[in-house]
Amino acid sequence: GLITAPYAYRLPTDVEWSLAVGLQNEQGSTPAERDGRIKGVYAWGTAWPPSIGAGNFADNVSCDRFEKTSPVASFLPNRQGLYDLAGNAWEWCEDWSDSSQKTRVLRGGSWFGYIPGSLFSSYRRHLASNERRNDHGFRCVLASE
Repeated sequence: GLITAPYAYRLPTDVEWSLAVGLQNEQGSTPAERDGRIKGVYAWGTAWPPSIGAGNFADNVSCDRFEKTSPVASFLPNRQGLYDLAGNAWEWCEDWSDSSQKTRVLRGGSWFGYIPGSLFSSYRRHLASNERRNDHGFRCVLASE
């Protein structure tokens, strides 16, 4: 009851998620067209492997102390002051992957992630919206209607 019109919570759009992670100029009209086009850029910078404290990833990346998910804001924020845009849990976005509307978009990687390309800031995961896993989650955007 604390949030009233004209405000509401929702999932971020794919474009909003890109802007939050620092990708300003992605090309393509759908998430599927933008998927993975910007190589070698991660939420923490351009170095691989990520440094200690960059996020929550698979144990073989060895940069955090968590076995699975970590508490929110366990790592440093990015330049925009946003936390956990890499690792911990794949985050659902509001968008469909493409015009077929069969899959939705997840961004950011998870605690299970260790493959460099799947942790690019531009990488999208495309799954049916009823897919459930212990490394999937979401963040909310407070938006005006």
